[in-house]
Amino acid sequence: PLERKLFWSSDVAKSVDEVNAYLLTLAGENIVILDTSAVLADKQGVIQKAYSQDLLHLTPEGYTVLNQQLLPILKNLQIVDT
Repeated sequence: PLERKLFWSSDVAKSVDEVNAYLLTLAGENIVILDTSAVLADKQGVIQKAYSQDLLHLTPEGYTVLNQQLLPILKNLQIVDT
């Protein structure tokens, strides 16, 4: 957005991409990763306006879409006593 242009850098987007790529590598037998960009982003990788209030906060619709993806994951988890 225009109001952030003075303070925002392309390095931010690069850093976000790097962190997200790293997080995806953490998936394993006991670690489930929900790739929210696959759910919320458009073909250019930008969060769809219907799902985003701003660069940080989701709309209720955004949370609804995430919950629809998250619920089956949670239902499939097995709780292990330690």
